[in-house]
Amino acid sequence: MKKTTLLLTSLFFILGAVAQQNSHKEEDTQIAEVNHKLNFSFSWFELGASVPLNEKKLLKLPYGMNHYLYGPKGGLAGALFGIGLYYKNHWGISAILSFQDYYVPSNDFKNYVISQYPGRSIDGFAQAHAYSLNNINYRIGYRFHKNRFIFEPQFQLGINDYNDFQTHFILKEKGSNNFVEYDIKQESRRKNIVSYRAALITRWQFSKPGSGWNLEPGLRVELLVIPTNFNYTITSGFYNTPPTVQEVTVKQMHPAISITAVMGFFKK
Repeated sequence: MKKTTLLLTSLFFILGAVAQQNSHKEEDTQIAEVNHKLNFSFSWFELGASVPLNEKKLLKLPYGMNHYLYGPKGGLAGALFGIGLYYKNHWGISAILSFQDYYVPSNDFKNYVISQYPGRSIDGFAQAHAYSLNNINYRIGYRFHKNRFIFEPQFQLGINDYNDFQTHFILKEKGSNNFVEYDIKQESRRKNIVSYRAALITRWQFSKPGSGWNLEPGLRVELLVIPTNFNYTITSGFYNTPPTVQEVTVKQMHPAISITAVMGFFKK
């Protein structure tokens, strides 16, 4: 009886150990299968230009702001050091450091300011209206293949650092030391400056035999909007006299089209 009990007990522990070992093997197999379905990407850089689209409604702004804000010119657009995770080589999410900058030519606005004070000329430094965006942006995309070409529609969202430059003019009267100071101060009525982008990346897949990574140069085209709501305070006045203060609130979308060359790596 004792031998039978001992035999059954030993058999029970052996079966338990085998079952546990098989369970670990199944878990390891499941983990391996999940890991096999995951792909990693690294975007080294994206670099190109952004061409803003004019907003006709800005031409109706008062106090010379139609000249101050209208007619932005193209600027640098790019991104660096993006990291992404894809499932089954198709659906993916990624984060990347994105940046863009724009400026508005200042001649029309300077001529407007001078026309408000006849007999004076701009003597001090005048800053054209310019702004830049930069911060980490987040993307969701879907990759699909056509031979060695890879196409990926993307949606990108970013909460941006929006850097602007305050405008300060000094207008001096000819033949005297009398001067006028003219300032524009900007204040956002939104807590965050959020950008929305729809893009298409076309990549060419290059890989060496036996390599676990693909080199993927390509081209990215995107449509960008940045809804803003700014309050501009315009202060002007003669030296040592109470200034004249004017305010205007401007809502903009800042639409633009960006085209950038891209270079990245993708783990098979």
